[in-house]
Amino acid sequence: MASSDFGGPNKEREPVMICPLCPIKREDEELLEAHIADEHMEWYPWQCSICEKKRATVEMLQEHALAAHREQESKAN
Repeated sequence: MASSDFGGPNKEREPVMICPLCPIKREDEELLEAHIADEHMEWYPWQCSICEKKRATVEMLQEHALAAHREQESKAN
C-alpha cells in the first residue's frame, strides 16, 4: 500500500470545520472564521491604505494589494 493510504505525505487534509450558516467546510477554525466574517457578516476590519478597499483578513488584504497595486507600483518605477 502507498503511504497515502495511511495518511502519509500524499494525503490531502480533510475539511473538519463546517459553517453553521451554509454547507462550506474549512480545514481549521481560523479559515472558517474568515469565511463567516466575509460571506455572512460582511465584516471587513482591514482597509487598504492605497485605495481604501476593505477585506476580512490580513491575508485577503495582502492578496488584494498584490493583485490591484503591484501593477501600479511597476508603472511608477
